[in-house]
Amino acid sequence: MFPEILIILLLLGILLYLILTTFRKSGSPGRFDSRDYDSYDEDSEEDVTPCPLCEKALRRGERVHSVVYSQGEDRLMNIFGCPWCYTDHPAGHREPERERRCPSCGILLKEGSFAVARVFERPGRKTHVHVLGCPVCRNSR
Repeated sequence: MFPEILIILLLLGILLYLILTTFRKSGSPGRFDSRDYDSYDEDSEEDVTPCPLCEKALRRGERVHSVVYSQGEDRLMNIFGCPWCYTDHPAGHREPERERRCPSCGILLKEGSFAVARVFERPGRKTHVHVLGCPVCRNSR
């Protein structure tokens, strides 16, 4: 009598475990990498945007500090980083805790350095930014 009850309880425990793990994984599998998006919030999935330098998930209201230089149709931008990676960020209430790397060559950016990007204004659509690289890899071409 006792071994049968023990076996039934063990099987129910395994079944409950399998059901719970199935429901946890059924959200949105493979959508985001947990290392890059460690502050990902499932409620605001469409509001998450990565920082181009440290790849930290930025929620609505968290901005990348950049400076746009206008020269006619050809517009360039210097990208310095987000509050999580750039020390002198205007919203710098956080201590930078992530490394800033050039999206093109992958080298570690020094303090005060930036990445250069080209800005394309498209009427009726979002502004498109194409990262060209840091001053080191851009000047070596």
